Amino acid sequence: MKDFRNSWDSQETQALFDHAKKSAAGNLDRSAAAQLDRYGWIEKEKKNKAAAQGKKEHERKVEEDVVLTAEDRAKIIEQWQEKHSGARFEAKAENRDLSVCPSRRCKLSRN
Repeated sequence: MKDFRNSWDSQETQALFDHAKKSAAGNLDRSAAAQLDRYGWIEKEKKNKAAAQGKKEHERKVEEDVVLTAEDRAKIIEQWQEKHSGARFEAKAENRDLSVCPSRRCKLSRN
């Protein structure tokens, strides 16, 4: 009960009450309040935010799509091979078809 009282008397709660009183005094038309759901609105808002975030992630991924030239692919492969010198690596079809084996003991196809 003590925690409830402290929460009730907190500045945040009192500021919320003051805002509600001012809002109610300024606008006597309460018809908009009848349109609000009694429950579930927090979950609905969370879903909307998650959906918006997912859309932003998708937009970001679309923006990140780039076209690599053969020279770009060759440079990326060269850098990767320098970092992973212990791995076997094979590139075909102008570096578009890649095969990687984590150790030198692996055998890659020679097709």
